[in-house]
This record gives sequence, C-alpha cells and structure tokens, in this order.
Amino acid sequence: MQRFITFSAAVLLMGSSVAAVYADVADPTVKAWQDGMKELRQSSNILGDMAKGKSSFDAEIAASAASALKEEAKKVAPLFEAKATDPESEAKSSIWDNWEAFTSHATDLEVASAQMDTSSLAGVREGMQAVGAACGGCHKQFKE
Repeated sequence: MQRFITFSAAVLLMGSSVAAVYADVADPTVKAWQDGMKELRQSSNILGDMAKGKSSFDAEIAASAASALKEEAKKVAPLFEAKATDPESEAKSSIWDNWEAFTSHATDLEVASAQMDTSSLAGVREGMQAVGAACGGCHKQFKE
C-alpha cells in the first residue's frame, strides 16, 4: 500500500507542474495532445528515475508505470490524426506532411513499452533505453 501511495504522490506532483505549462492552450485538440504527452512523461519519469538510480527500484511501481506507459503509447498516433494549431503547441506541422514517419515513431514507442521487463532494474534500464530512443527520435523530428 505504501508503494502505491508513493507512486500516486509522484504522479500528482509531476502532473501539477505540467498542468501549469499547458494552462493557456485554447484548441481542444492541442490540449488533448499535451495531456497525452503529459501522461507519457509521468510514467517515463518514474521509470527513468529508477533506471538512473534517482529513486529506488520497486518492481510493483515499475510494472504500474510501464502499464500506464504502454496504454498511453497506443494513443499517440490517434491523438495526432487531426491537424490543429495553437500558439502553445510544440508540434511541428511536419507531423502531417510526413505522417508515415510519425506513426512509425509512435509504433516504436508502443513496441518498446510493451516489451519492457519490469521484474528487474536491468530490465527497466534496458526498456527505458528503447523508450528514450523512440521518444527522442520523434521529438527530434516533430517537436519544436
């Protein structure tokens, strides 16, 4: 139970700081993108902190975060199907010009998150390398 409380507190803390960044978004489609990315970031931060030794490894918390990451990863491409703009958006218009490459990165994230082994710290570290590569590849090409 204590682990769940710790996990929940970490998610709430990260969510409150990210929410302030997205407060000025007017377009509901862009808001949905940002909310989805926020969910991915929360789970990734929990797993990444374990992988980097910033927090203690806990298989139960890792499994919960990886499960959330896996579910959110499935939503990335569908979230971005509709093109939208907003001054607060960091999404480049090249997403829709090069949809195949964008969805390929989204698929890479789905695969990486689905294959993550959360039973050991080594598994989380390896899994987060793959997740980081998928996120970084997409952000480098499609994020301002």
